[in-house]
Amino acid sequence: MSSLSDKVAIITGASRGIGAAAGRVFARAGASVVLAARDEQGLAVVVHEITTAGGRSLAVPTDVGDPPPSSGWCSGRSTPLAAWMPPSITRLAAGMARVRSGLQSQTR
Repeated sequence: MSSLSDKVAIITGASRGIGAAAGRVFARAGASVVLAARDEQGLAVVVHEITTAGGRSLAVPTDVGDPPPSSGWCSGRSTPLAAWMPPSITRLAAGMARVRSGLQSQTR
């Protein structure tokens, strides 16, 4: 992978699994990484790993399934996220599913 030292990567689902692994890989390649997920403790662990290894990382606890502007994180309006915008890379690793109940009433 080429050097990503001037790039910012936003990674969702970054508190564990593929998202956390992607964050570590992008950070090792030199990118600054914004890690987004619902699990604040998991995010803190990954941020600590990245920064301890000399990388630059920011945790953004959020549920990407929430519609904007309630999540609002991706707009970059909040501080300190604004300093990291705009992103150069996005890696969406959050698992999302909408389940509709078969018991909902329907009108004709």
